[in-house]
Amino acid sequence: MLKIKNGFLLFILACLAFSCQEEAPSDVSEKNAEQIQQESVSDEEKTHQVTFDAIINELPGPLEVCVILSETNHPYQKEMMNGTDISKYNTQFQKAINLGIYGVDLNYAAVYKNTEDIMDYLYTVQNLTEEIDIADIFNSDLMISIQNNLSNSDSLVSLSYPVYKNIHKFLHEHHQENTSICILTGGILEGLYIASNIIKGEPKDSTNALIYQKINDLTESLDHTMDFMNTYEKTDEMRHLLGNLEAVQAIYAKEQGDLSEETIKSLAVETNKVRQELI
Repeated sequence: MLKIKNGFLLFILACLAFSCQEEAPSDVSEKNAEQIQQESVSDEEKTHQVTFDAIINELPGPLEVCVILSETNHPYQKEMMNGTDISKYNTQFQKAINLGIYGVDLNYAAVYKNTEDIMDYLYTVQNLTEEIDIADIFNSDLMISIQNNLSNSDSLVSLSYPVYKNIHKFLHEHHQENTSICILTGGILEGLYIASNIIKGEPKDSTNALIYQKINDLTESLDHTMDFMNTYEKTDEMRHLLGNLEAVQAIYAKEQGDLSEETIKSLAVETNKVRQELI
């Protein structure tokens, strides 16, 4: 078999010696090119999967902060929530960011058992998913389940996570990581905004210790989502947002996990400023 292969190689070399035209790439080169392409696709798929897994891991944080605010007897403050007029959101970026913001607002209303606001924000979220072409997430079974559990805030809160997990799963399967990252960023920013603005001016004591810790966790989540945004091709809107988030990041970066009362006040101001540009 080796002799046959060597003979064939000599034949190829002889043809090359008497030819003034370039030969097409060899089978070996073509196979190498195909292998490189397959490896490239495989690496890209791995990156997509790692990003998806990380996003799912970060999802509970902004939702949990609403629960902690309720458990520490902080009153419901509807004025903290985004208004439900979505007609002003025209780009995919605006819709995705605010879908994340509304997800936290919906959870906030559910934790405090405000039925009217729950329905308002539920339909707002549903309408935005239609705008982003992921309306299938809200199938009839889900809507019936939500309506049947309006009086049970624990059930509604537990529904928020799977709904948003399914949204991110759909976007991952359709390679829309940028949209998924924007939704996550909107949720983390809203969690930071609500928590820091509600407790600003309050002492850092045993009552608020858990909220301080959750705000610190959200700052870490914000770092992660900024890393995600830098992984993928960015639109001008995303680049502008990254610049604004760096200003938020600069506030807490120097404290290394031990946030002071002054830092909370600064975070409240800066997250409000960033959020106002988005809503």
